[in-house]
Amino acid sequence: MMSQLTPQMRSILNHVKRVGYITPREARDNYQIESLSRRMCDFKDLGWEVRSELTAHPVTGQRYTRYYLTSPEQVAERKRQEQQQAAAEVYTAQAA
Repeated sequence: MMSQLTPQMRSILNHVKRVGYITPREARDNYQIESLSRRMCDFKDLGWEVRSELTAHPVTGQRYTRYYLTSPEQVAERKRQEQQQAAAEVYTAQAA
């Protein structure tokens, strides 16, 4: 999966692994990535889960977006666990 990532996407991923999220300003200032939203679409196209959160700076009130990434493997594992839990709930309901 990592082999499909562009150098910009690798920079974003490394940043998110370190910090937990990335903002357009961080992408532009630290990695010269002008269109973070486009890179997030690239991640989605490869099966990554992208979550965005609109937030505001506590002092200036300037609004910005934080992007969070979840790998395709983590997404698949979470779905598998949810399916197992749903099946267990159905089984429990039927047994009652």
